[in-house]
This record gives sequence, C-alpha cells and structure tokens, in this order.
Amino acid sequence: MQKSIIIKHPLQDTNELASVPLHYEITKEGNKTTLYCKVNLPEEKRPDWLNLNEFTIPSVYMEGSPGVTGTYFSEVKGCNVETALFLDSAYNQIRVAEKWLEMHQ
Repeated sequence: MQKSIIIKHPLQDTNELASVPLHYEITKEGNKTTLYCKVNLPEEKRPDWLNLNEFTIPSVYMEGSPGVTGTYFSEVKGCNVETALFLDSAYNQIRVAEKWLEMHQ
C-alpha cells in the first residue's frame, strides 16, 4: 500500500528546513525490509540538490543480543552528498511514522 509523507530535511549549507513530499511503499520478506520511495513533485519544482526522483532503501534485521538492523544506503546509486543526507532523513522519518521499534517487527 502506497503512503505519503512530508520529509523535513535540514539543508547542510544553509540550515534551512526543506519540505519534500514523498510517496513510499514498504515490502517485507523474511528479515529484509525495502522502502520504495518517489518524490511527489513535478521535475521543475524538485530542489536542485535533490538529484534522485525515485530510490529504494533496503535494510536487513540480523538477530542477536541485541539485534542489529543494517541499512544499505550504499546501494542507492547516483546521489550527491545532500541527497544522501536526505535519504537518511527520509528513512528515519518513515520509521517514526510507521512506529518501527525494530525493523523485524
């Protein structure tokens, strides 16, 4: 099921807070969770620093004491530094919106 969220992202150079609407969908298979995300802005309104329109963020929960979630931002290709920081903001804000305590839940 596709959901929507507004990602609040502090820009590194100016400390301004950018608001970027995003559609996302979550799939879970075993201990792997994948976020499929798409910026919900026409290309001409997308900020210059945001050089990806769509991206996928995979993560894997590894059981243990304590359990650890590995998030594979490095698999997202073609992004600049500010976009990479935006991906982190998006991932964390989606986790809060979904009320994830641990990725395996």
